Amino acid sequence: TSQQGIADFRSAGPKLSSDPSFTAALKTASMPGQTTGFLYANLARALPLVQALGPLLGLALPAGPKVDLGALKTLTAYSTRAGDESTYTVFLEVA
Repeated sequence: TSQQGIADFRSAGPKLSSDPSFTAALKTASMPGQTTGFLYANLARALPLVQALGPLLGLALPAGPKVDLGALKTLTAYSTRAGDESTYTVFLEVA
């Protein structure tokens, strides 16, 4: 909702809606065209960054043997509303 965010949205730069991983995740999660809100995370790309930067940012990551999170691909969550009823869906894509 910031002016910079609106300017970025209007610019000719790359958009999330044209990202192949995003569009595939929406299709896989069966997300409808209209929602009351949604969350998308490309876990395959984000988790290695969190694991690398976490300790530098003071995040206490689990100790012990390194956990292999390589099977995690995307996380998509969304909500819809029909009348007085809200529905929340979370879809974790693994390979």
